Amino acid sequence: MNRDIKSVLEALKHLPKEEGENKLMSAGEAVNRFIKPGMSIHIGITSSIPYGISYELIRQFYKSKPGFDIITLGAINHVIVMMHLGMVKRVVTTYAGDPYPSPTPNIVVQNLYLNRKVDIENWSILAFTLRLMAGALGIGFIPVNSVMGSTMETENHDSFKRVTHPFEPSNDAGVLKAVNPDISIYHAFAADRSGHAIFTPPYAEEFYGAYASKNGVILTAEHIVDEDTIREYSHLSKLPSYLVRAVVPMEFGAHPSGMPESGFDLFDGYSEDYDFILEFRDAAKAIDTLDAWIDKWITGVSGHNGYLQKLGGQRMLDLKGKAKPLSWENEILDVVDGISASGEPSKNELMTAMASFILDEKIRKNGYKAVLAGIGNSNLAAWLSVIRLKKANVDVELVAEIGFYGYYPRPGNPFIFNFANIPTCKQLTSSLETLGLMVGGYSNKTIGIVGAGQVDRFGNINSTMVGDRIFLVGSGGGNDVSAGARETIVVCPLNQMRFVDRVSYITAPGKKVSTLVTDMGIFEKDGNGEFVFTRYPYKEGMDIDKYIETVKEKASRDLKVSGSLKQLAYPSVEDLVTMRLFDPRKAFL
Repeated sequence: MNRDIKSVLEALKHLPKEEGENKLMSAGEAVNRFIKPGMSIHIGITSSIPYGISYELIRQFYKSKPGFDIITLGAINHVIVMMHLGMVKRVVTTYAGDPYPSPTPNIVVQNLYLNRKVDIENWSILAFTLRLMAGALGIGFIPVNSVMGSTMETENHDSFKRVTHPFEPSNDAGVLKAVNPDISIYHAFAADRSGHAIFTPPYAEEFYGAYASKNGVILTAEHIVDEDTIREYSHLSKLPSYLVRAVVPMEFGAHPSGMPESGFDLFDGYSEDYDFILEFRDAAKAIDTLDAWIDKWITGVSGHNGYLQKLGGQRMLDLKGKAKPLSWENEILDVVDGISASGEPSKNELMTAMASFILDEKIRKNGYKAVLAGIGNSNLAAWLSVIRLKKANVDVELVAEIGFYGYYPRPGNPFIFNFANIPTCKQLTSSLETLGLMVGGYSNKTIGIVGAGQVDRFGNINSTMVGDRIFLVGSGGGNDVSAGARETIVVCPLNQMRFVDRVSYITAPGKKVSTLVTDMGIFEKDGNGEFVFTRYPYKEGMDIDKYIETVKEKASRDLKVSGSLKQLAYPSVEDLVTMRLFDPRKAFL
């Protein structure tokens, strides 16, 4: 072989260890260089949330009024702090409130909205994701099956249009305006110095925001690795380096959210810190306690290192342990002795069991292959139903909106996105696939089951606004499920505040809502598309006439009651124990 050829060939055998621009810098330098007042900032949510860099942003703009627009899938703890401190003029989101253990209105958000100090632009998860996708693709707009018929259609008239379908002129189509943020922030499991980044699934909104952003991405990462590692895990490498302006090493940069290690076995992940999230939730109930919390955890510490010192090594080690696939088996031991296998079911246990029975019936009758459940009693009902059906060899799978498919829920924590459920998944994907393909797509064989702040006699769901001033939490994936699933079951306690004649805000139209499950019984649609009371939980010796009177008092005196009421059995001991094992601290039950 020619000597020159041999020399060049030998050189080509070796891949470079490091190449590209070195973008490593501190969090403070990254925020100072790339984030300016008045920017629209996209906070990317995948399997983790970039809390650490968000807190640094708060530190640098503390006691100023930068007038940010925040674009984020969920306006939760870190965004609520920005709103409280007057940093934000508008939030574009699908959800604003407390996320754990169940979706709950946050008093800070409510007061700011009531006093018109922050604008909240409401979207569904799929619509939010597609707007970023359109921005990333540079196409200006994109069609969507969700949103039409909801109040979001009218209140977002500048960014949503109903048009004539170009290929089916007899039908309408909904189109969304693209969104292009000024800059995005993301947190990765690992990255090299130039910005190639490894993210572990599920991916929730994916990475369209990064591609859509005018000024690229500030990327934080748990670990800085070389190119060989990026190549080894290229199936998990989701950001090309040319999108990234800064790479910030940030251990526990997702805390108090977690960092799943699914598919990436070089480093430990860590679980969500639920105690920390609940501490914030309690602190946010009053201004003085919230200000004290902000000083303790954000503005009163010396950057992220100070934050980690306050968090403490033992707590970090415990969170790493809780991220292990079988950690739930140890955690359940702390509460299992307090679980009863006897006694009367509570109203919420009875409601959850009835919802699971109706779900069983509909899956068997209609051959549904997937169940997408919302957070709360609806997901407990779905868990109970699917486990029961699997024991009977019925082929059906559980789906969760951020990208879980085919998961088998683990006892001990009823939160639907519990990291302990990740190792049981048969597919880890994104919201675009779960809400856009599995629910709303061409091959859809999915039934939805969701909760509601309010529901009316036509099945319209409200989880966004009571009247025109009181903010609840927003759509999340509720609008997408109700619009896309073959049919939807709503689970909601029965009282006159929640079961109303007409909802004031339609988060999700009721057209495909077939059934309402309450703590008093079941409502199903009649030929006019209105709910009729059709089934009740039977207990020996009960006075059915008196029971119907109670139902009418809780709903309305002109409530429609079926002429052929059917009985539903009370839950079995196995059903009660299963529910109580899933929710041992009674967050939902």
